[in-house]
Amino acid sequence: MPGIIDLPADAIPLIIPPSFKKLAETHEDPFRKIVHAVDTVLREANSFFCVGYGFNDNHIQVKLFERAQRDRKPVVILSKELTKNARKLFLEDHGQIDFLAFEEASNYGTIMYDKDNRDGVLIEGHHVWDLAHFVKEVI
Repeated sequence: MPGIIDLPADAIPLIIPPSFKKLAETHEDPFRKIVHAVDTVLREANSFFCVGYGFNDNHIQVKLFERAQRDRKPVVILSKELTKNARKLFLEDHGQIDFLAFEEASNYGTIMYDKDNRDGVLIEGHHVWDLAHFVKEVI
């Protein structure tokens, strides 16, 4: 099946590779400890800074989004291209979550989105969707 890989017997993955057993594998160490640590971070964070995260992991995105919305915790997203899930979560009307999302606007610069500009605003000549440029030009 495409996307399914067989790891060598002595390999210890640092990520959970695609498989039919992926959900079950997240309940075993070391992944169980990682998931617990992520839950703690999501519960205690004052804000969220997401770089290249596609919002395709239900365990994380649901908790992050609910926490951001319920407790008004701001979310900043940097991505070359916002995924379908990121667009659905942040650009469709989901209440008044405080967010800034930046994605590449081809060679023109960056498109910035927020709760008041869900169609985006072009920032010409500035590539702040890229972490290095964001740090240099924004922070």
